[in-house]
Amino acid sequence: IGTNVAKDRNQAALRYADDDAARIATLLVETGFEVELLTTFDAESQQLFPSWVSQAHRPSPRELDAAAARIQAEVVRAQSQGQATDLL
Repeated sequence: IGTNVAKDRNQAALRYADDDAARIATLLVETGFEVELLTTFDAESQQLFPSWVSQAHRPSPRELDAAAARIQAEVVRAQSQGQATDLL
């Protein structure tokens, strides 16, 4: 999950959380993990990470619940086929 929005209204917005999330997601995919990416890319990051733009979901409670459900369904499917299921 990467969001540039600060929880505290008195705190300045972050600038690179979307980039950090995409870089970590890329690293995880390159090492064999399946990834659910929740972030909203700014215009610059959309150009840096075009392959992630269409795959990313908004970083919201609803989308977090949906991502968790997708992960759980994939774990159940993999386990039913005797595959190892490690979660980070």
